[in-house]
Amino acid sequence: VDELIVMSKKSVSQYYKYNVCAAIIDENSECFLGVNWEPANGDTTCAEVGAISSYLLSERSPIKYVLTFGKPEERDLNEENFCTPCGRCRQRLKDFCNKDTVFIAINETGKEVKIFDMDELLPNSFGAENL
Repeated sequence: VDELIVMSKKSVSQYYKYNVCAAIIDENSECFLGVNWEPANGDTTCAEVGAISSYLLSERSPIKYVLTFGKPEERDLNEENFCTPCGRCRQRLKDFCNKDTVFIAINETGKEVKIFDMDELLPNSFGAENL
């Protein structure tokens, strides 16, 4: 958790001013990080996309955990706010995760977590099994 908080500061979020860091941890305990970045054209790249890209360069052991942490730059932290993957990223992660993958959302203060599985994050989802 501490590493995600530190790495979230490397985010480039000059427009929305919401820094996010995501980590994928595989069954070999390898950790793959990503941060969000916002180009001027508004086509934001999510932190999960960076973590997935890094994961794809590995041996691809099954994904055990996906952790997400986000915090605003210009307002007080709210312990009630937990950073979960956006809808696009939930669908992207579905392609690489399995029923045993645990999703851990960390609140803005970094002191509390909420645990989800894929069905909770993306109910009635569409995946490879539908093709």
